[in-house]
Parts: sequence; C-alpha cells; structure tokens
Amino acid sequence: MRRPAARLLITALTARALEPTQLWPTTQTCVSCRALGMGDYDGGAAIFMAPAATGGTKVEALPVPVGADAAIAMEKALKGQEYGKVQTLTVAQGLVNRDGGVFDNLPYAMGKSKFAKKDLYDRIRGKDWPGRSLKPQNVFSSLKERFGKKAKVRLEDAERDEDQAPYRGAYGFPPVYEDAQSRMFAGYVSPYSLFLEAIGDMLDCDVTSALLEDACPLDDRTDLAGALRLQPRNGSAPLIVECFADEAVGLALAANVDVLTERSLLEVFSRTARFGLERRTSVAPLKMRLQVVDNLEPRIAEAVEADAPETIKSADEYDALGTQGKLRVLVEAEEFKRRKLRLPRPRVINAAGNDAPVDELLIPLLDEAVRRDLAVEAALKRGDIAGAAALMAGKSKRHAARDRAAQASADGDLAGELRARDDEAVYSAIRADITQDEGSYSRFLDKDEWYERQRRRN
Repeated sequence: MRRPAARLLITALTARALEPTQLWPTTQTCVSCRALGMGDYDGGAAIFMAPAATGGTKVEALPVPVGADAAIAMEKALKGQEYGKVQTLTVAQGLVNRDGGVFDNLPYAMGKSKFAKKDLYDRIRGKDWPGRSLKPQNVFSSLKERFGKKAKVRLEDAERDEDQAPYRGAYGFPPVYEDAQSRMFAGYVSPYSLFLEAIGDMLDCDVTSALLEDACPLDDRTDLAGALRLQPRNGSAPLIVECFADEAVGLALAANVDVLTERSLLEVFSRTARFGLERRTSVAPLKMRLQVVDNLEPRIAEAVEADAPETIKSADEYDALGTQGKLRVLVEAEEFKRRKLRLPRPRVINAAGNDAPVDELLIPLLDEAVRRDLAVEAALKRGDIAGAAALMAGKSKRHAARDRAAQASADGDLAGELRARDDEAVYSAIRADITQDEGSYSRFLDKDEWYERQRRRN
C-alpha cells in the first residue's frame, strides 16, 4: 500500500546525496588486520583476525564467526591451493543461500545483463565451468585432442557475433568457446575466488577493500558485520556493499586486499587465543588451529524495550525521541520485524549527519496523522508553502478531529474537546489500519461510521 505523505517526506529527507567515499572509514578509526587462521569460538568455527603477528604462541585476536555452510570454504581460502569443480562447488552454496548477504546486496542494476543475479547464482552452481564448457565444438575438440588428431577450429565456430555472450555463463547464450589452453584450467583456490571472478565478469567491478564494522547503531549493542568496497572498472565512484563479516574476510582473502577493522570492535571482541595442533576426527590429519584461552562469554545485549510506532501521538513527541529512541521504536515495530528489515549501520548515520536513514524506515510505520504533520513541517522548512498547504488540505477526518480537540483544549473549551475526542475515537475505531493514509486502500476494509456510533450509544 502506498503512503503519499510518507513518500513526500522521505524524498525531502534523502535529498542530500552521500558520496560513497564519505561512507568508507579511514585509518583514524580502523586498523588493517590479517587472517591468522581458523579456530573454534562460541561453539562454532571462526577465523581469527589480528593487526599483526606477535611471534608467540598466544595472540590477541578478533574471532569472526563463520557459518557452518562456509567453514570449509574459508579453510580452502586460507590454504591457497587450487581445487577442482567438485571440491569447489560442494562448499560454494553458502555464498548464495544467505538472506541479506553479499549475494543479495550486490548492485545488479549496473550489470551487463538484466539477468546478472540469476547468472551469478548459476555460476556458483557450476554453469559454464572453465575447462568444462559443454559447447559442442568444445566437446568435439576435447575428444579429438584425446583420441584423434588435433581439431581444426573454424573461425566461425569460435568468433560468431551472435554467440558472443557478455560474460561467461550469461543467460540465453551458448557456453563460451574454449581453446586447448583454456581447457587446461586447474580450478579455483576457494569458492570466494569463483565468486570474485563472477563479480568482475558480470558487474565489471573489482573488490578493492573490505571492512569489519559494528552493524548496530544502538548504544548498548555491538554486532559484528562486514562490508566491501567495489571499484567499477569504468573509473566511476566506488560502491559499498554490506555483507556478513565472514563474507568480507573470505572475499578479501580471494582479492588479496586489506581488511579494515574498527578499533572499537577489537576492544570489545578481541580474545586471547593460542596456536595448537588439533585433529578434527580420528582419521583427519593434524591442523594448526587457534583456541580461545580465556573464559569470557560473548557479550549478549539485553532485549530492546520500546513502544509501538503507532503509539506516538504527535510530531513533537516523535522529534523528542532522538536518534536512539527512534532506533528502539523501529526495532520493536511488528512491521519492521515482518519485513525482516535491518537497521542502518552507524557508518551510514554518521555520514548522513542527521536521522534521515532512520526516518526513512520509521516514518512510514507511524500514525498517518503524525506522519502528515511531519511532512508539513519538512515542507515548511524547505520553503515549499504550496506543498505544505496541499498536505494540510488533505488531512483525514480523524486527523481533523484530533486538531479540533487540541485547539479546543488550548481555548479551554472542555465540551468541544470532549466532542472532538469522541469523533477521533470513532474515526480511529473504524479504520482498518491507522498507519495508512486515508484512501490508500479499499474503503470496504473499514467499518461504517454509523455502525460504530450506534454501537457506542448502545
């Protein structure tokens, strides 16, 4: 359902565009870290990050939890050995089967094909694997190389314009033609290397840096997350893609770039870890792994407590919440939870210099009367008198009754205030959803006014 007043206000709040470089931190707040190795933390696998090696058997390191579907992929990335198709693809699916990760957040709109996201998913599933392309000419050439004379490739088979895909594995195009040298492909170091190559082919971007940051803007909570900086090859401004922390580390290893880590994260989450040899099963070889030696439990923040967004009764009450109050209300909103939305990261809020990233998520969930009052205020601040007048003229009956009640209270008219409050209660009771603008959904979803007034009299 559309909310016109919300759309007008959000447009005003987001009018100040942010340069991507403003959103990427500097070494003043971050330190460059490198991967020390895999280990166990909080009952699961983790990769340990530290600014520099101390040379001893104990180190202060930041354990980055790695999902069960990505632990083996991360170990391959650390090992640096090339693996074939089966060993790579069997541990690659975790990169595309996560909600809200790098696969979902990549800028597919700038891709060479409108099917870029589908093509990336298919590539991770093994489509058009290098050295294994099933184009008839490739199969024929491979068989001839093994069992017969060297194949003579006709020019039209290798370079026909209609068969030129924008990149390997593109939807609607035949497999890429490969010569004998291309079919000698050994494999990828890890699924992250495959993913990185696909990003370069489909989006024409390179990963130039990775970031580990606090993803929660609430003062009393700290959540570890990651982000990637993509540099388009056409020289345009860099892009920032938010992702999970282990995805940022894995892709940074594949791209051989630094991992910037916020100093505050190192202070909160760093643990003393010890190197040691470990055998995962009775028949597995010994591996060097890290173990946390302190007894500190991971810090778990208390549950957030706040009122629902629709309980906010005025624009002044909304403004008085402040950034932290708005965030708490947003976290507890049922619609926010239902849509599985995420809070804007502190980096984004700091770069904006105001609450616009929070308002963009919270204002559409407010009472329609409060939302319209905020829209009127925003229009007046930017000097849009005509827009403010149009918004005021479009007030709902419920909103008008609330204004009459407030005016009567200010004038000392108790009887008038009671009548207006009664009207407001009636108009609120008959509405199917008071957070929706009047007329934005079918009126047949609301109760009849006469019925509600008669019910109250009886």
